[in-house]
Amino acid sequence: MFNFLNKNIFIKAITVIVMGCFYSFLMFGIFVSCKEFGYSCAPKMDAGGLAFLSVYGGFSLSVALHIYDI
Repeated sequence: MFNFLNKNIFIKAITVIVMGCFYSFLMFGIFVSCKEFGYSCAPKMDAGGLAFLSVYGGFSLSVALHIYDI
């Protein structure tokens, strides 16, 4: 069906999406636990802001690691 495209593109895209979800959950857990325990590294946001920040940061980190192949 997609013979004209490189099949590695789909595998890499799925990898970026899965790792982006993993990093997002990881960052959200770190933010919430820092806020819960009162550490100074916690951003002063509500849960919606923390969720947006963690999703944005998680997918940015996933794409950056994919592009620079670290």
